[in-house]
Parts: sequence; C-alpha cells; structure tokens
Amino acid sequence: MGRNQAPVSPHVQGEPGRLRRSPGSTDPRSQHFHHGQGKVSDIPYELKHNEVVSTEPILSRDAKTLVEFLRLHGRIPPDFFVDIKGTHIERHTQTITYSNGTTQTQVHNVTIVDFSFSIDLLDIFISGEEPIFYTLGDDVPAYRGGMHMSVEMEGPKPFNERTEVNRSVYSAQKEALNIARQLGLPPWIAVAGMQARDVEASVGTPQASSRTLEEWAEDYIRTKRTMKEFKLSKEIYAWDIQALTTSLEYLIRSTGYRTDILIQFKTKPECVHVYSSGIISKIFSSYLLIFLTSITLIFPFLWLWRRLWPDAGGKWEVGGAAFRAKRWELVPGTRPGETEYNALVRLGGPQGVGGRRLRAGKEGVWVLKGVHEADWFKEWEDSIRCGVNERLKTHWLPKRMIGAQQLMVNAITAGLNRI
Repeated sequence: MGRNQAPVSPHVQGEPGRLRRSPGSTDPRSQHFHHGQGKVSDIPYELKHNEVVSTEPILSRDAKTLVEFLRLHGRIPPDFFVDIKGTHIERHTQTITYSNGTTQTQVHNVTIVDFSFSIDLLDIFISGEEPIFYTLGDDVPAYRGGMHMSVEMEGPKPFNERTEVNRSVYSAQKEALNIARQLGLPPWIAVAGMQARDVEASVGTPQASSRTLEEWAEDYIRTKRTMKEFKLSKEIYAWDIQALTTSLEYLIRSTGYRTDILIQFKTKPECVHVYSSGIISKIFSSYLLIFLTSITLIFPFLWLWRRLWPDAGGKWEVGGAAFRAKRWELVPGTRPGETEYNALVRLGGPQGVGGRRLRAGKEGVWVLKGVHEADWFKEWEDSIRCGVNERLKTHWLPKRMIGAQQLMVNAITAGLNRI
C-alpha cells in the first residue's frame, strides 16, 4: 500500500507492500500480532501513503512502547531509488461533427513519455551501520504538540508556553530542510537561514533538543488531545543529490535529448507515523476515508475542528532516523602530513583499503566508507545512456557496460569528484 506508481524493488518483486532490510537483520513486519503478549514487534501497522502507520491504542498510552516501536521500524533502511523520466508535449487537433452538420475543432496538449525508468540505490548504504536517531534543536521550528510549528527556547516548557512561529518562518524552515536534503546535510542542522557548515563536524551532535526522544514520547502520552499524532522521519544524508541531479541532466543532454527531463530521488517509506486510536484518527490516516468523508462534507468539518478547537488536535514531529550514505574515517596508523600514496603503500596497495578512495587531511589520510557519488555515476552512466537512447520504459533499469563516450563522462564526473 505504498505510494502510487512507486516502482517495486528488484529484491522483493511482486510484493509492493513489503520493505527490504539489511542482510542478516530480522524484519519485525513479518511477524503476526497476538494481543496480550506485549511484544513491540507484534504491534500491527500498515504501509500506506509512503508511511509506516499505526493507530494501536497502546502506542498512545505507554511512552516506552511508543519509543521501542519508533526505533524498531525507524532502524530499517528505507527503499531509496531515483526515477528518471523524459517527456515532450504534442499538440493534438480533434474535429467534432454535431448532428445538425456543424463542426468544431478542439486543440489540446498531450504529454508523451519518451523514456521512464528507476535505479535502485539501496546498495549505497554503509553495510551494517545503524541509523542515527536525532532530535531537532529547541530553536528549530517544528511541531511540538500543536497544530502550528513552534520553538522552545531556554529549555523544556509546558505546552502553552511554547512559542508558535508565523507562516513565513514555517515556509522558510520547510525550504531549509529541502535544501539540506538536496545537499546531503544532516537533517538536524537544517535551520532556516543556515550557513554552510562542515558535515563531518556536525555528525557527532544529532541530539540537538534539550529533550530526548523518550522525553518527547512522554510529552505526547501526557497530552490529552482527541486526535494527536507522532511522526519519526526517515532521512538519507551525506549524498549530494543536487550535484548528482545536475550530472544526470548533463549526461542525458549529451545523448542529444532536448525536451523535458524529470529526475527525482525518493525514499519509501518516508516516516513512521503513529496516530491516537479512534475513528477520527483512522479517517485522518487513510486517503480513502478522507475522500469518502469529503464527499459527505464531514471531513472539512473535522479538519476545521482539529485545527481550531482547543485540545482537539496535536502533532509531534521533533526527530527522526538518519541513514548516512558515506563517511570518511582516518586510516589506521596515519599521522599528520602523510600522503595518500604513502598510506596506500603502507597498507599494501589498493587491496589494503578495499579499493576505496583515500583523501589527505590535516590529521592524516582518510578512507571512504560507503559509495561516492562519482563512483556510482561512472558505474551507471552507460546504462542510463542506453536507456535514454533506446527510449526505455521499465520499472528498473538493467545495468549495462558499453564503454562509449568515456571522455564525456569523465568531464561530467570531474565536479562530483570534488564532493
């Protein structure tokens, strides 16, 4: 029950509702729920709207169970893929003849899909690495129990003392998060008006809030609101999506394609979403029920009631699970001033570092863990060019190596190598 038209993973072909997991890990979603056993892995959930959704009453009554549920589902890597599509507009003319003999000519534009395919990116994640569970800083606009974003300066405050932000600040914060995603920055440093920061220096400070995730769960449980929800985001960082998108566009243009290109990097699911129990919560958690109640004009009334009536609704969106695509770590035994060549010789050649990239820095030589953007691009450029030239329309693009136009690819990847 995932997002409409989302491609099915090649690892779970034919099972669009099932999520992949790390090799060797246990997937709690495969277990059945038996009331009374008290196992968090047995708590039922649904995969819909690109979210892991649950309205189980225990999750809105017990903070410990809520946190365990969020961590259990939050640590499973999301599906990560890129959709690539090329389209053009055709102008169609239609002549209609009426019974009285008169005619009318109608002209309308039709979007024609030239090529469309997806590439699975799950393999870029660092093998065996757990996600970082983070919280947002007190000065970061976020949903902290109300229906509007707020900040909580100078430490934890009662609900009625949290300062709401206006719509312009709300919009600026959403834009800052989108920019951070595009640049591959850690989500906990995404603040409106932020300056460029060193990503590696920020990795060690993910618990930016004066409250822990457990304390936020307690805050959610204690608040007596009829329709409340707690959302844990799933974010991917340390991959420069903006630079990759630009490089992919250059590659497609190099084939001679001149019309519209759409490139989208997507995650599935995007979050773990817990709603309080009750029929109203079930309506808000289901697009189908929202549609049906909108026809009868019930949903517009519920929407206004939730936003305007005191103690009716509340949202908590104060943190998430962040999956790192790549990171640099110091080579064992390195020292300041050591060169990449010397480190490579000392470690026994390329095999000594697993064929991974090296980078000299002030502290010594660093080795890359994970997949670099430029390496991924070089690995897939032939396949992408073939897909465009052949006007391929398929869910998953097969990998092919044809070795053509390598000079063009090297020119495109020169910018990615500097990331």
